[in-house]
Amino acid sequence: MQTRAIYWGPRFSREPVSTPRTIQKNTLYRPIVPDPDDSRRATPLVRKGSRSRNPQEYPPRPARRPTPTLPEYKAHRARMKQLYPEGWGPSHTISREAMETLREMYARDPVQFRTPVLANKFKISPEAVSRILKSKWQPSPERKAEMVARDRREKDRLFTERMRVEREETKKSFKGRPALLEPDRGKES
Repeated sequence: MQTRAIYWGPRFSREPVSTPRTIQKNTLYRPIVPDPDDSRRATPLVRKGSRSRNPQEYPPRPARRPTPTLPEYKAHRARMKQLYPEGWGPSHTISREAMETLREMYARDPVQFRTPVLANKFKISPEAVSRILKSKWQPSPERKAEMVARDRREKDRLFTERMRVEREETKKSFKGRPALLEPDRGKES
């Protein structure tokens, strides 16, 4: 072994480094990134006895076999894609109050109020029930008040529209029978 001082910058370390001469040559003074213009390097970076990294010498690796079973979320996603190719669009929707009632019923007794039972009670699909039970979103109190007010306005609008349509249908059905539409005038009984 040879003792040798290593110089770093303008100052040098006074502590000697004891390493074999071959390791010093190959590791301490070897550049980390090979310089392409360095003509002094006659040996490749690959050690003797190791295989070269030429891709033609090795057969291609076999492709990884897919796992036999899909994870639950992937299986569910594939099933939903099969059931609803255009995407999920429920035919019937229920109000927020009904959703809360559905969640409360399920929380009270999950055995009695299973998904198919709740679907029949609320006349919606079992998938809609499972999505309602899975969702955990709760609106803020201000947002909840806005939503309740909007629902009331919508119910009032639908009620007045329904009443208007019924009046028009009643007028059409009694057309030609004035005695039924207007009370008899001048008759005293």
